[in-house]
This record gives sequence, C-alpha cells and structure tokens, in this order.
Amino acid sequence: FSDNTTAAGQNVMKTFASAGSFTARVVASTQETTPRVSDACETAVTVTTTRNYTGSWLVSPMGTSFSGTCSSNFSVPFPATTLGILHQGNMLTVSPSGGSYPGSPALTGTEEPTMPGTWFVRANTPQENPAMGACNLQLATSHTLKLTFTAENVVTGTWTKVYDGSANCSMVSCTPCSCIAGGATNGVYNGVKM
Repeated sequence: FSDNTTAAGQNVMKTFASAGSFTARVVASTQETTPRVSDACETAVTVTTTRNYTGSWLVSPMGTSFSGTCSSNFSVPFPATTLGILHQGNMLTVSPSGGSYPGSPALTGTEEPTMPGTWFVRANTPQENPAMGACNLQLATSHTLKLTFTAENVVTGTWTKVYDGSANCSMVSCTPCSCIAGGATNGVYNGVKM
C-alpha cells in the first residue's frame, strides 16, 4: 500500500489511518516449490472521513401549518425546536425538545442503505392529548422523522405525526381524532448544528 504497509493472504482487509488518496498494489503468487508470480496490479483508493452528526440541532418548520388532516378538528404545533442527536455507527437516536413532543421516548433508526446521508427515525408516544373538543382524550401517537444531512452541519427533512383515535375510544365521535399532521407537505423542516 502507498502508506508503506503490507498485507498477505487470500483475503486481505486494510484500514487506512487517515483520509486521503492512496494506491493499493496486488501481486498474486502460487505456493509451489518454485512459486509463479503475477505482474503487479495497482488501483487508486480514496478514503473519506466518516461524518458524525452527534450534537444539538436547531430546526425550523418551512410550512405555515403543521396540522395536516388534523386541522378540521384541532391544531397541531410543530413538535420541537431542537433535536439532540446521538450518532453511533449506523444508528441515530434523536431526542426532540423545545416543543410539544412529550420528551420521551427518543426516536431511533438507521441510515437508508440506498440513500447515503438519509435516516428515518421513529417512536410511538402513547397518551398524547391534543386537548381540543371531541379529541380531548389520550391518543396513541407515532412520530417519524426523515433526516437528510446535506453537510456535516446542515439537515433537511420531514416530520410526520399520526394520531390514532381508535386505540382509546370506540365511539364514532372519536373517528375524527385519527389524523396525520406534518408529512411531505406540511412537515418539511430545515436545521443547522449548533
């Protein structure tokens, strides 16, 4: 390798100590008494640094209303102004604060394998109460955040919040309490790392 290290064997793995451009040179040989040796094959290797998104992120909704299909029954504020993010390997843990998100549980998820830099994190928050009219009751709620990191300190995405009125109420009057806030239209946000 161009960093002055070598490795031998049928299957070789190499970890470079830093980011940069390197070359790898392979020579194959037989294990006969008089080994036969191939011509060298050389290839370029580019090593990039791994991004780390751990930190506090300030987020701002881009739309004027987060309420979505809930708007005819109750108003839904954007759930947070800050996201505390812990990035460990392929796992992202997001702790929202500064808004209506109940504080726990944290949202967790993994990076989309076909979309590098894009993560989906989810959490169910039972017993959220929108405290409005017929929907003044505890509702099972799920949150899904799509986070797309366009740089190590910039994020865009969507927040979707689904209320399930059927979980705690079997009356027809609770049907309007099942609705979706945010999403691809009303839940778009931008954020920066603080």
